[in-house]
Amino acid sequence: MDYAKSAEIIISHVKDGVKVAKRHKLPESLIEFIATHHGTTRAKYFYLKKQEDNPDTKIDGKPFTYPGPLPKSKEAAVVMLVDGIEAASRSMKDKNMNNLKELIGRMIDQKVNEQQLNDSDLTFKDINSIKEILLYKLLNIYHVRIEYPKEVSEKKR
Repeated sequence: MDYAKSAEIIISHVKDGVKVAKRHKLPESLIEFIATHHGTTRAKYFYLKKQEDNPDTKIDGKPFTYPGPLPKSKEAAVVMLVDGIEAASRSMKDKNMNNLKELIGRMIDQKVNEQQLNDSDLTFKDINSIKEILLYKLLNIYHVRIEYPKEVSEKKR
């Protein structure tokens, strides 16, 4: 299937989710979570695959871009961050503390750099708390344990 068509199908889950939520008369705050959980980011996998297959062509990002809007509440911004980071963590081969910490930092920095959190009033303090809590939760989900130091034999001392 064409990458743009694949992206269109993936992106449609936001519009479809909003329609279902409205049909079932869910509260506006929940509808905001659904509508904003990807903001105006790209369906990156399909966009990057299109670029990879067409290295000498400038790829139009519009067909790969979620419609938004950006999250307005802190809670909706947290949903955006947690949704993306949890999904990305599942594809990691080596789920250790350092890799998870790096993933969390990189993905949050990416959202900040892409201005996806600008309307949400999240503070640096909030972001640091989110990083700590996400790391703790992901470590528990994947049952990551700290590596014990190697025991040095008495002869080597």
